[in-house]
Amino acid sequence: MVGDNEDWKSFEIAVTQFVAAIAPDATVTHDVKVPDAHTGYPRQRDVWIQWSIGGHFPAKAMISCKFWSKKLDEQDIDHFNGEFISSKAHVGILYSREGFNPRAIEKANALGFHCCKLYSNAPADLPDQIVLGLAYHFAPRFKLSLDQDLPSSQFRTWDDVFDLRIEGQPIREILADILDQYQGCKNLNERWGQARIGRGFTIDLAKCLNTRNRLGIVISDRVRRARVEYTLLNGSYNFTSKLFMGSQATPWIDTQSIDPGPGWEDVRELPEQIPQPMIACFMHCNSASAVTEFGAQVLARN
Repeated sequence: MVGDNEDWKSFEIAVTQFVAAIAPDATVTHDVKVPDAHTGYPRQRDVWIQWSIGGHFPAKAMISCKFWSKKLDEQDIDHFNGEFISSKAHVGILYSREGFNPRAIEKANALGFHCCKLYSNAPADLPDQIVLGLAYHFAPRFKLSLDQDLPSSQFRTWDDVFDLRIEGQPIREILADILDQYQGCKNLNERWGQARIGRGFTIDLAKCLNTRNRLGIVISDRVRRARVEYTLLNGSYNFTSKLFMGSQATPWIDTQSIDPGPGWEDVRELPEQIPQPMIACFMHCNSASAVTEFGAQVLARN
């Protein structure tokens, strides 16, 4: 059930170093002996933390590290509870290499313990528990439509429409400006909303043609999300508080292609609320080139 002693010790040291890094004002000690509250005899504790609240109220925490090949269950939490009571610590924390089953987390919650797992360049293998939002990749795209057909003898491709001028400015430049405006949005909430529902624009062709025709433009983003197994975590996840502390690395992004590369999957519908924490990767296209490429397409006829 347990791993090699050296691996176990390395695991305890890694937990000690992580806690020491996030609590610089605390004294964090690995493999310490603390008197038993009932017998007075020294008892070994994997990690012992001492600090003071506001420099006035002393506090202690005990961490037990389980380098087991199975998830901890509620009986393991019961056993830890006995250790915790005998330690006279104020905070009880469990680190498990393989995590915890749902009953263990429920038991720990009831007793006020923290169930944690340490990640070191490891995949985010617990998407149901780890609510990170992970990473999203946004690539702008647009659709054009005409509310009625233009004469086929004069307008065969979209380039023929783009060559039209409104107040001296070619429509192709107007489209590029609209696309630049969309991509230039710096507010994450606004850009997230744009990606969810798109953004519509209309150009009235009556200004350049003897017609009431209108050109409709809808710009949105093709959104992809980093797949869990391609996202690496460095840090600690607390199952009881559902909080992650540390860093995450997204899959590689191919900036030379419209496809970001392996490790990304399409998102059919973005959630209304932005997941937190979340990494947002916004790609920018060359607006003029995108309009030029689109212009070669043949106009669809109703």
